[in-house]
Amino acid sequence: MILRGNPTKHFLRSLIFAFVICAAAILFLFGFMKAFVQDYAVRKEIKSLEHEKAQLEQNKLTLLDRLQDIKSDSFVEKEARLKFGLQKPGESVILFNTGDGSLELGNATTTVRTAERTLSNASVWWLYFFHIN
Repeated sequence: MILRGNPTKHFLRSLIFAFVICAAAILFLFGFMKAFVQDYAVRKEIKSLEHEKAQLEQNKLTLLDRLQDIKSDSFVEKEARLKFGLQKPGESVILFNTGDGSLELGNATTTVRTAERTLSNASVWWLYFFHIN
């Protein structure tokens, strides 16, 4: 077959050239889509990490407030009274029955033991206020 005209012009119009251009375009689009998906995944992870950072900062502030409370003398005194049953000089420990079978500590200047609870409630309060043993 004899080609007439410019061979470059004939090649640009051929089916092989069209196939090569389509393949190159598909490869380009595939690479572009892959980069787009990766970019989306990275942005999503960044947003998730920023949210986690905000939660951790809030948790840090909460823990710092709790640490300040724990370092205070009133907290140490309260824990010593509740956990170890310690008392200041001149104080006595009272156990309160909370009704659910557990006992709660309280402090007063006189002691009324729960084992000696044969008196009426009014009598116990009379003894409590007037310090009669």
